[in-house]
Amino acid sequence: MPYKSAIGAGIDNGPSYKGPLHFPIHARESAQGGLMTLRDVCARLKVSRRALFRIRQADPTFPAAIDFGYARAQIFRAQHIHDWCKAQS
Repeated sequence: MPYKSAIGAGIDNGPSYKGPLHFPIHARESAQGGLMTLRDVCARLKVSRRALFRIRQADPTFPAAIDFGYARAQIFRAQHIHDWCKAQS
């Protein structure tokens, strides 16, 4: 019998679906080959999304995002973020 999600009544999401994917930063980095979402970068830098936006506009050395998929998700390489943080201190 197909698994019925409470989120999308009647939509078969498969038995492994457990809702939105929110992993801890370290788990996401290792699972996705060193990639970080905008949320991960904000958590790593301990800033809000707005503050990160300002940093990205003001600092030309901040690593560029990789546009990822049709949802306009922005993904960053974890190593580039790590290197940038080291350079700032």
